[in-house]
Amino acid sequence: MRHYSFPTRLLDISENILTAWFMALDSWKEPKSKVDTNTPFPCPRILVFRVPKKRIKEAEGDTVTNLSCLAKVRDNFDFSELWHEIRQERHDFHKDVFWKHLHTLFENWCVRPRMTNTRVTDQQGAYILFGLSEEALNGRSLYGFNDPNFKLNKTKGKCARVFTCTDREAEEQIALQGYLMPAQSIFRKHQSIEAFVNHAKRELELLGITPHTMYHDNFEKHADYWKQVIARRHPSNH
Repeated sequence: MRHYSFPTRLLDISENILTAWFMALDSWKEPKSKVDTNTPFPCPRILVFRVPKKRIKEAEGDTVTNLSCLAKVRDNFDFSELWHEIRQERHDFHKDVFWKHLHTLFENWCVRPRMTNTRVTDQQGAYILFGLSEEALNGRSLYGFNDPNFKLNKTKGKCARVFTCTDREAEEQIALQGYLMPAQSIFRKHQSIEAFVNHAKRELELLGITPHTMYHDNFEKHADYWKQVIARRHPSNH
């Protein structure tokens, strides 16, 4: 949805590590100031998440509907406003179910999307859907109330915490396991991060992973890719 400027609480992820590496390279921008190649940042890298099976939801599920509707309400909202948005999406949804599973609004979930979009299919995509931080409750306990007029502060409690795997609490939560990045010696070999990025992109091309295959529906990406290919093959005509 972010590609089309809609509000969303989703983070794009991929089950394919090569797709993730392509995205890291494709989104990298050359820093304005000179970067020391002996330091690891700011270089492309892959963030690795651990997702327990119990944290995976289908796109049509109740939890996903409830959390997705948070993007539609104001920064300061009450439960009745959120309930109105949910009813616009799901006329069959019952209030009792909403209050029973209220805690799911304050947790993060992995969403397995419907594979009806070619871009999602090509990229083996999925999403992390972020719930609210409990700070949105303004100090009120999460459990034991069902007041539809209770005010929440979405700005104050923007996103639920993403744990790291060193946290004991992370065993049943979506957690950041670490990141993957090239060794520093590789950067020294290529003299610059830009040279390394271009080399890594050409390696992925050999595997058929290019903007041409990752963005079937984006003709601007296609044009930029073929322009780069032509410039690389015919530098004198550039």
